Amino acid sequence: MLNLNHLEQKLSTTLANAQNVTEERQPTRLVFGKACAIEQQLEARFKETWFESVNFEICDAATRIEKYVDSRGQDMTHIYSYNKVMSLKDRQDIAKILNRTNFRLLAWYFNPKESAQCGLKKV
Repeated sequence: MLNLNHLEQKLSTTLANAQNVTEERQPTRLVFGKACAIEQQLEARFKETWFESVNFEICDAATRIEKYVDSRGQDMTHIYSYNKVMSLKDRQDIAKILNRTNFRLLAWYFNPKESAQCGLKKV
């Protein structure tokens, strides 16, 4: 059985130590499973210029396009779609476009089962 108090204390200590990272000690994260917690080493790859890599695009999901790309023609990696009020047909059309887009993160209203039912393959 997991000792959650011990894990919380370890996580708090780890987060506090992350403020003073040295080459000898890298911050860790705890990955919780059903029966255990696994400690993994993390390697920080933070760039001071991270904001230069972020590009926001607004598009009309009803527009018939091949896939969702940014102004440089690269696939959108993070997609937010407010589709709670969309019809099944609209979601099916969007799913076709999403299936051709190499996205990493999709945030929208419907759960994975409902998303798969409308044709989304990456759920």
